[in-house]
Amino acid sequence: MQQDSTNNAIPKSVVKLEDLYNLKDRFKRSTNSKLQSSTLNYELVNLGTDVKPQNVNLGLGLVLEEKLAYIHLLRQYKNVFAWNYDELKTYDTSIIQHTIPMIDNEKSVQQKLRKIRPNLENQIKTELNKLLKAKIIFPVRHSKRVSNMVPVRKKNGDIRFFIDFRNLNKSCQKDNFDLPAMEQILQVVAGSELMSFLDGFSGYNQVLVHPDDQLKTKFRTKWGTYAYLKMPFGLINAGATF
Repeated sequence: MQQDSTNNAIPKSVVKLEDLYNLKDRFKRSTNSKLQSSTLNYELVNLGTDVKPQNVNLGLGLVLEEKLAYIHLLRQYKNVFAWNYDELKTYDTSIIQHTIPMIDNEKSVQQKLRKIRPNLENQIKTELNKLLKAKIIFPVRHSKRVSNMVPVRKKNGDIRFFIDFRNLNKSCQKDNFDLPAMEQILQVVAGSELMSFLDGFSGYNQVLVHPDDQLKTKFRTKWGTYAYLKMPFGLINAGATF
């Protein structure tokens, strides 16, 4: 006997499947939710000059009075910001230095030099020279352990390169207390009426690597081999130090 289910009552707490899933959605092009974020809708404001730009991003959601107030405030205190690598400071080494503790009897690995796209060479060399001038890296001739450089394009089109420290990280001891648990952070800020978020400029590069461990950060390029005097991105315990 065939049962008619068209009149079956649906409990109020149950949502019909048709309301959650639309067959037409299968044929829609997927979108990146980050691209729709309001934080990416901003206006570029130059606090400096055309010769020496000092650019900041202001959200388009600001009303005119708020925008003018922010520009006035930032121009008044723009000397507290580091606008390039040359203006970076270094934390007091008696307070903090980054160490790289190795696992006993681990073999040193030399990664072979990888090819890079020819159209990126000029940008990579420019970034390399900036780091050399700011004494974030220094040249090295001989090395047992060496990693490769990985260029990454930033949102503004500039090139930032990271180092493939995977072999080094496998040979390092892991910091037992790396980062605070997110639940602890949320408990601290719970009930606050105002929270402020500030993105530091090359914050890792303001921490000195311990002199005994600097040569462990060696990486090779087409123009030579270098090591980090300041703490680089990509090290296994860099987040804990920072």
